[in-house]
Amino acid sequence: MMKRMVFAAPGGPDVLIQETAPIPEPGPLQILIENAAIGVNYVDIFNRSGVYVVPLPSGIGEEGAGVVAKVGGDVEGFRPGDRVAYAFAGRRSYAEYVALDESCVFHRPAGVSADLAAAILFKAMTAYYLTHKVWTVRESSVVFVNGASGGVGGAVVRFAKMLGAEVIGQVGSPGKVALASAAGCDHVLRGDTSEVIEQVRELTRGRGVDAVYDAVGAAATDICLAVLAEQAIWVHYGAASGPVVNFDLSILAKHGSLYVTRPTSSTYLASNEQRKEAVEAVWNTCADGLFDDLQHLSLPFLEASRAHALLEKRLALGSVVLTP
Repeated sequence: MMKRMVFAAPGGPDVLIQETAPIPEPGPLQILIENAAIGVNYVDIFNRSGVYVVPLPSGIGEEGAGVVAKVGGDVEGFRPGDRVAYAFAGRRSYAEYVALDESCVFHRPAGVSADLAAAILFKAMTAYYLTHKVWTVRESSVVFVNGASGGVGGAVVRFAKMLGAEVIGQVGSPGKVALASAAGCDHVLRGDTSEVIEQVRELTRGRGVDAVYDAVGAAATDICLAVLAEQAIWVHYGAASGPVVNFDLSILAKHGSLYVTRPTSSTYLASNEQRKEAVEAVWNTCADGLFDDLQHLSLPFLEASRAHALLEKRLALGSVVLTP
C-alpha cells in the first residue's frame, strides 16, 4: 500500500486529503517509480481549484523524480534501480509511487539530485520551448520577465541569458530580488504599474523590449503592453493573478502592432521528440551549472496544502518540492 494526495471537489488548498491506496502495477510500456521528490506547479493549483475542469475524484501532480521500482512488459530502456525524473504524470505525482507510460519518464544524470530534478524539470522544459520555440531569444534581444523569481520565470531568465539577451526582471516583494538576480537578471524591478513602466522605458531609452514573458496574467496586462517595443511580442504563458479575459485585440494596434500568444505544453511538448529535445537541453544546462544556485522550498508530503497556499499567495521563493 502507499499514500497519495487526492481531492473530491474543487476548492481551496484544504480540499487536498491523504488516502491510502494499492501500489499501482505497471502495465505494458509502463514504469513504476518510487518517488523521492515531487514538483509542485501552478497547473496543480488550477486543477485543484476548478480553473481547469478535471474528472472527480482526482489525484494531483505532474512531475517528480525517484528510482525505477518495476517495469512493465515491452519496456526496454529502463530497469529497476535506474535514477529517473518525469513530467506529464496526469494528476498522479503526489504519491509515494506512480506508474507512468515510458514516454513520460527520462533518465536522470548522476549529477542531478531528485530534489533538483523535481524542482526544475517541467518548469525548465517549459522555459526551453518559450525561449527557443515560441519566440527565439537572440544575442541582441532585450526581454522582460515578470515573475522572474518563480520556477518557470527563473528558468526563462537563465535560458535567455544563456542565449545572450539582456534581461529585465520584475518581482513582487523585496525577498525575491536576490532570487531574480541570482537567476541572471541584468535589472530587477519592483513597484506599481506606472513605476515599472517608467523604469523599463528608461532602461531601453524609450524603445521598449523585444518580448515579454508573462507568468502573472490579469494584473500585469497594462505593464506587458506598455513595455513592449513596436511589433514586439507578449508571450503570456501563466496566470498567477488570474486569466486575461475580454481582451480587445485593437489594443495591440494602438501599442504598435504588437503580437500576443498563449502557448501551452500540450502543443510545444506534444511529441516524444519534442519532449526528449527539451529534456536534453535541461540536463545540458544542469551540466553547465546553470541551476547550481537554484533555491527551492522543500516541504513534507503531508504539507501539500501549505505548498499550494504559498504558491497561490505568491509567497514561495522559487520552486516548491514535496518529499514523501
